[in-house]
Amino acid sequence: MYYKIVLYKYNLKIYNHIVMDKKSALFYQGIFIIISGILLIVYQNAEYNFIKNLQILSLIPCAVLGFITAIKRFDKQIQFAHQKIHTFTIIIYLLVLAVWGNSINEYNFITALLFIFYMFSEIIFSGLLFNLHGKVYLRTLVIRTLVAIFTGIGTVIIVSSTSFSQNEKIMGFGIIFIAIGIAVLLYKPIMKNDNTLNA
Repeated sequence: MYYKIVLYKYNLKIYNHIVMDKKSALFYQGIFIIISGILLIVYQNAEYNFIKNLQILSLIPCAVLGFITAIKRFDKQIQFAHQKIHTFTIIIYLLVLAVWGNSINEYNFITALLFIFYMFSEIIFSGLLFNLHGKVYLRTLVIRTLVAIFTGIGTVIIVSSTSFSQNEKIMGFGIIFIAIGIAVLLYKPIMKNDNTLNA
């Protein structure tokens, strides 16, 4: 009986290590987003198909980790819905990019849509949490909102400006990916009654 208990605990530790808790999943999600941005900057001069495939491969782990984080927050209705939306958004982005992203202009359009959606979803989510009044950390909401605004303004400038070369636009997208990834890493627990939550 003793050996069965030890074996069960050992297997449970292995499972938790493989699946990861929500903190670890969210941390590595931020890391892969940053890596995706860095790769865009490093390979901005590369052939488009190479850039597209590199982008897809570097963001696939983000979708997987986002799914893990969302499942871990199933009992947190607002946070679960928000994380689930972001996860499905990344999956849809990757699928659309893989199927319809046949040119650099289409890549610009699809990526711009992703960032604009991110901006609005973050602002709306922060607004919903702000309505909880004393139950949230105001500083975290401010960080989320500022990153969302930076993402939206940066995207509009990159897409609408005629003075940027295509390589500079790719580099700009890379910078936005890095900013979002860093924001994910810096996020503190957002609700005061849930210290385990990183958002």
